[in-house]
Amino acid sequence: MFTKGYLDNIRTPVIYTFPISLSYSEKFGTIEQYVSSHVFPMIEVNKKTGEKNEAGYEAIKKIIAKRASLDFFEEDAVNLLIEKTGGCLRDIFKMTVQALRYTDRQSKERVGVKEVGWALEDERSLITRRITMKDYPALNEIYKTKAEIEDKSTMLRLLEAHVVLEYNGERWHDLHPLIYDFLKENNRITE
Repeated sequence: MFTKGYLDNIRTPVIYTFPISLSYSEKFGTIEQYVSSHVFPMIEVNKKTGEKNEAGYEAIKKIIAKRASLDFFEEDAVNLLIEKTGGCLRDIFKMTVQALRYTDRQSKERVGVKEVGWALEDERSLITRRITMKDYPALNEIYKTKAEIEDKSTMLRLLEAHVVLEYNGERWHDLHPLIYDFLKENNRITE
């Protein structure tokens, strides 16, 4: 538990990070008493209306380029990576590392769409295990309204499971693209 005395004893600037779902907890106010906080939601790669947000794609490409040369990637591979991770940098970095592993195993010099697809499939296999059929109505509601659902505990659980993402600006929500794809392929999403 955070205490002011403990935090005051640290004699260097410190940045604490936490999952965005924590800000939905009634206990979050306790933390804010001791530290200033700022929530950084996902980078908006699609607008709330569903259209592609070019500025979001470019921002993420710049972030990727700070860690690895974009010359290591086919352009379509980078775009697929950004699209299917929903602007979540943690997922982008994780999928990039996995796609690089697949590329190395193929003895290829550049990460292609195929390798990114394999990495995304690995993640999809993990992330879809975090939902049950009982979650489908809530996920459909979030998809349709792009808003927080009334059942706060379910909303918190879906955010913690990383199957729902939160975006900047007016604070809106959407399904993680891999969850959306899974639900659509299984006829569980209503357009």
